[in-house]
Amino acid sequence: MLSSLGLATSLVGIAIAAVAIWQLAFSAGAQQKQNSTAELQDQLRQLLEQCDALRSAHGHLLEDKAFFQFLRADQDRERQLLALDLHDMALPNLTSALFHLEGLSRRGQLNDETLPQAIDMIRESLFQTRRVMNCLSPSLVHDEGVIGSLERLSEQLEQSIRTVTFRHDVDFDRLTPLSECAIVHLVREAFDVIRRHRHAQHVTLDLQQNDDHLLLRIIDDGTCDLMHDEEVAGRQRIDDCVELLHGHCELQCQEDIGTTLRVELSVTDLTQSDTLSEKSPAIG
Repeated sequence: MLSSLGLATSLVGIAIAAVAIWQLAFSAGAQQKQNSTAELQDQLRQLLEQCDALRSAHGHLLEDKAFFQFLRADQDRERQLLALDLHDMALPNLTSALFHLEGLSRRGQLNDETLPQAIDMIRESLFQTRRVMNCLSPSLVHDEGVIGSLERLSEQLEQSIRTVTFRHDVDFDRLTPLSECAIVHLVREAFDVIRRHRHAQHVTLDLQQNDDHLLLRIIDDGTCDLMHDEEVAGRQRIDDCVELLHGHCELQCQEDIGTTLRVELSVTDLTQSDTLSEKSPAIG
C-alpha cells in the first residue's frame, strides 16, 4: 500500500515537473515569438520609411525630368519664333536697304537725300534683331521669375502693339521652375498669335491671386478667327501648357469687341512639384 502510494506520489511529482517544464518551454517559445514579431514589425517599419524616401526621391527625379524636357521643347519653339521674326522683320528691311543702296550706287545717286532712307531701314532691322535675341526666355525666367518675365514679354509686345497693359496682384514670390517656364511659355504663345494674326491695337495681361486661386487673363481688341490654322495651333500649344499645370482654360471671342483668354490655376499645384505631370504634349 505504501509502495503504491509512494509510486503514485512519484508519478504525480513527475507529472508536476513535466507540466512545469512544458510551461517554461511554452513561455520561452511565446517570448521568442513575441520578440520575433516585434523584430519583424520594426523591420517592416524601416522598410516602409525607406519606401517613402525612395518614393519622394523618385518624385523629385520625375519633376527634374519634366522640367528639362520642357526646357528643351521650349527652346525648340523659341528657335522657331526667332526664325519667323528674323524672316518677317529683319530680313525684309535689310534686303530692301541692300537693293536700295546698290541701285543708288549704280546710278551714282548716293547723296544726303537718299542715304537716310536706307540707314533708317538698317537701323530698324538692327533694333528688331536685338529684340528677337532678347526673346530667349528659358534661361531668363530662372533669374527673373514669373512677374519679371511677363513684364519683359509685355514690353516686347509693345513694340508691335499700340498699348500693352500688365496688371498683377499675387502673394507668391517664386513658383517651381517648371511652373514658371510653362506660364511664361503660355503667355508668349498667346502674345505671338495676337501679334501675328489678330491685328490688335490694345492688349491687357492680368494676373490676380485670390488665396489658392490664380487667374490669368489676356484681353485684346483684335479679330479672332478660330478656324485659322495659326489660331488652332496656338490654342493647342496653350492648352498643352494648361494641362501640364492642371489648370482650366477658356477662350471667348466676341465680334467687334475682342478676345479674352482666361486661365485658372491652383497656386498649390504651382508651388508643389509632386502635383505636376511627368510629361505632357507641351514638352513633346
